[in-house]
Amino acid sequence: MSEIILVAGGTGFTGSRTVPMLARRGLHLRCLVRREGDAQYFTRLGADPVFGDLDDPGSLAMAFEGVSGLISMVGLHTGHAAAMVDAAVAAGVKRALFVTSTSIFTRPDTSTKRHLLEAEKRIRDSGLDYTIIRPTMVYGDEQDR
Repeated sequence: MSEIILVAGGTGFTGSRTVPMLARRGLHLRCLVRREGDAQYFTRLGADPVFGDLDDPGSLAMAFEGVSGLISMVGLHTGHAAAMVDAAVAAGVKRALFVTSTSIFTRPDTSTKRHLLEAEKRIRDSGLDYTIIRPTMVYGDEQDR
């Protein structure tokens, strides 16, 4: 049986482009969802949906059962980094990828910047084997801002 990768944030701007690509590569994906429509979307892609809430440690623990990898495209400025990191560590995740933002390099000291810096510190201090990527711009369709 292949290793399971949990994807969080798979319906967002970046995730909605990433999950189909990963699914086409034949990876065994488990996608965290909140709504039935999202579950059906991931099922059609060949991924396994799992219902969960980033504010519910119990549902996160269940989502992480048997998972060896994590791809998180959840906005880390939302305050969910600690829950994701704690659940990944508790589950013994081997490798984690966090997609964040270049906002940490802005000069103004905004609340978003502070939350991102705290989140990245939590990741670095977690003991996880991790990668943090910070795309500068993601563009190319009608959802561009």
